[in-house]
This record gives sequence, C-alpha cells and structure tokens, in this order.
Amino acid sequence: MSQYLMMKTLTWVFVFGPCIISLDAIPLQRTDLEEGNKQVRTLLICPTGFIPLGESCYAFGEEQGMDWYDSQTYCGSLAPGGKLIEIETAEEFYAVFTYIRENQRVWCGEYWIGAQERGYENNNFEWASTRWPVLFYNWWYDQPNDSRAGDAIVVSSHQDWQWGDTGTLYDYACQLCEAPPTGEAVDSST
Repeated sequence: MSQYLMMKTLTWVFVFGPCIISLDAIPLQRTDLEEGNKQVRTLLICPTGFIPLGESCYAFGEEQGMDWYDSQTYCGSLAPGGKLIEIETAEEFYAVFTYIRENQRVWCGEYWIGAQERGYENNNFEWASTRWPVLFYNWWYDQPNDSRAGDAIVVSSHQDWQWGDTGTLYDYACQLCEAPPTGEAVDSST
C-alpha cells in the first residue's frame, strides 16, 4: 500500500468512482519543538487518497447509490481502520467542513457520517466504531425529526453542513471517510 508524506502545500487529484476530486493538500503538523536554532515538526503520514487535518486523515467519497452500511464498508476498504467520519468535537467539525468548503471541487448534496441510533432508542445516537454516544451535534433547525428507530446521520452541503437524521437505507448520500495516520515523520528543515 502506498503512502504519502506532505511537507509542502500541494495539489492532489483523487478518483472516487466516476467523479474526480481535486484537493489542495496541507501539511499536518502535530508538534512544534525548538531544537537549537531549528524548529522541528512532526508530520503525519496518511493512507493513499486521504488528506491530513488535525489529528486524523480524511477522504471525501463521491459514491452515490450506497446506503449507510455500504458507505461504512466503502470507507473501510480505502484504508486500514477506515470508517465513516466520527466528528467528536466542534474543533474537528470546523476543521473538516472549513476545508471542504474552501477546497472541494465536486459536491454531493449530502454525506454520511458514522453515527447511528442506539438500537431502538429514537434520537439517541452513537458512533458506530466505538458505540460511544455522540456528544457534539450540528442539527438542522428541525432535526432530528425522523420518528423511525434505527436512523443514521447525514450532513448537508446545501444546509451549511448541518445534520439530519434519515433511514440507513437512504442511498443518495456520499461518504466522508476517516482513517488513522499510518506513521509519522520528523521535518527539521525549518
């Protein structure tokens, strides 16, 4: 499996199904240390097709026609540990959706994220990979509003990235994928 390390701002082009997405990639800097007169940066290495933001790596799928379960499988097929994105903080939400808004060239109307309702508890959501409760939300003004149990969450590009609940078999959303970094590298050239 190939990987890439980004140490400069570059433009990457990824192919997801029938769509091509061009992304301006930015370095992921985890720490700054002073070592003598040099500044040392630790950069994360992301799986192929993923870009680094914050402490994780992200890919933006454009595969429509997949329900929530197939989208979760799709993200898992892109990289070890790959999954639908699990947005756990306001900072992560802001970083990811600011990046998408400023850099994405192809838009889907809605994107799946990795949250689903807990069993048959209506409007009580958890992250699929950990079963931890979702504590950060960014609901549309009238959401969640689907009275059926077993829903998942979609994020709407048309509603300023606000969230809505819908049935897991809805198949018009694309994927927001997340994967852990595959390694680190130190850049002491600055």
